[in-house]
Amino acid sequence: MRSFTRSRSEAKRRSRDGAVIALVLACVFAGLVSVVSPQPATASRRPWVWDLPSYVPPPRVPEWNPMTPEKFELGRYLFYDTRLSGNGTQSCATCHQQRLAFSDGLPQSIGSTGDIHPRNAQSLANVAWFSTLTWANPLLTEIEKQIPIPMFGEFPVELGITGKEQEVLDRFRSDPAYRRMFAAAFPGEAEPITWKNIVYALATFTRGLTSFDSAYDRYLAGDRTALSPSAIRGMNMFFSEDLECHHCHTGFNLSASTTFSGAVFIERPFFNTGLYNIDGKGAYPPDNQGVKELTNDPSDMGRFRPPSLRNVALTAPYMHDGSMATLEEVIRFYERGGRKITGGPYAGDGRLSPLKSGLVSGFTLTDAQRQDLIAFLESLTDWRFVTDPRFSDPFAPAPPSQVTATPRPAAPSAIAPSLTPTPILSLQEYHARLSAILAELDALSAIVRRGSQAEARQLAQQIHDRLHALRATSQHRQVGDAHDRAETLLHGRLLDRLASGEARPTSLLASIRDLQAMLRAMAKAAA
Repeated sequence: MRSFTRSRSEAKRRSRDGAVIALVLACVFAGLVSVVSPQPATASRRPWVWDLPSYVPPPRVPEWNPMTPEKFELGRYLFYDTRLSGNGTQSCATCHQQRLAFSDGLPQSIGSTGDIHPRNAQSLANVAWFSTLTWANPLLTEIEKQIPIPMFGEFPVELGITGKEQEVLDRFRSDPAYRRMFAAAFPGEAEPITWKNIVYALATFTRGLTSFDSAYDRYLAGDRTALSPSAIRGMNMFFSEDLECHHCHTGFNLSASTTFSGAVFIERPFFNTGLYNIDGKGAYPPDNQGVKELTNDPSDMGRFRPPSLRNVALTAPYMHDGSMATLEEVIRFYERGGRKITGGPYAGDGRLSPLKSGLVSGFTLTDAQRQDLIAFLESLTDWRFVTDPRFSDPFAPAPPSQVTATPRPAAPSAIAPSLTPTPILSLQEYHARLSAILAELDALSAIVRRGSQAEARQLAQQIHDRLHALRATSQHRQVGDAHDRAETLLHGRLLDRLASGEARPTSLLASIRDLQAMLRAMAKAAA
């Protein structure tokens, strides 16, 4: 979900004003006026259930668009359907991919006609709790008002529906499956396939994208084995006054830009972090100046919304313009208290910006402390969220070997069921095998230091297979949840990264240490 930005020339501003007027007229003729003036959507006989931890309050949901299972499922289909773009080449999921926590992995997103958006696509995880919905627009506070922008916006073109409104509607009206789904989601309407209902269904689906099952969440719920010692040290630093991260990334959604049902006071903060200081007075690039583009207030220069840090390890590159590639680069930027660009049109020292927030004052970390902080940020990954079938592409072919109901990542050897019951090992044998795995992890560390990716990948797969063979005994010993988290870490932070060929040795070594700590804690708990 991304926002319009003002262009730098007056001519383009006049052109945009004309386009906005044309868009409003198009909305009237296409039936979108009902989105501007909300009309109630029909409630379902099937209740919607929010499955939330005790520390997470339910989100705000407009009375005129209540959550229903039928609308959610319709919205899921629409979200992944390329027929929702003017030229039929892109869907919402093009820029919001489940495997990347509904971001797209690009510095700036690319629209269906090739237009490059000036902003980085943000994750949609827990969007229902956001008090504002884009990087730099304080006025966009309702999902139903945000969704039409990527659909019909022209500066830049994203889905590119403007001018093809009837053609796109007819694509869905001619599909019998969609006629059934719209009728179920909006019962009693003579013609349910309208732009209003498309927006309402998409809003219902995105509002239902909940992510509260990370290792950090399990730690908050009382499982003290959920976080590695490294991640716990990182967590303590994150919430300390020395680093001050938690002032902008706070609360259950790890963002100060958070609201919920029944909230009395709603914060809508935007901050200048010293990312740019082009003229020595705090200037940002002319096509990406934050809230100032909307207010024209010089003090709003460079002010952007603090995103949620949930699943942040999956949502690189970072910052509003995608100008930072890794978590380590982001941490070093905040350590310095602003970014220094030494050459080119954007040269300047952000640390010296007079507009920078006082919360970005800088701090000092050792290499080990930096890795601890990264370990905590990685513990915010919700692997179930990024693999949950409820949120997945309904048009994608099902994996042929998918016979397990667990949504967490699993290696192929963990998927096919065995015809022979797995034996329950004695405690002595169980500890012996865990000790052997710990030794193999030491060997894996040595291989990673040598830089042999292929050899490391082969050994990591072998370790995974050995660990998975202990799962039945782990469950018998009442450490099944800890075992599953260890397998998830091994798969997501070692096997997947080694397979990509882009893993940094320091990150791999930190993950190996975390896994070893988890296995030692698991062995102790089993005893």
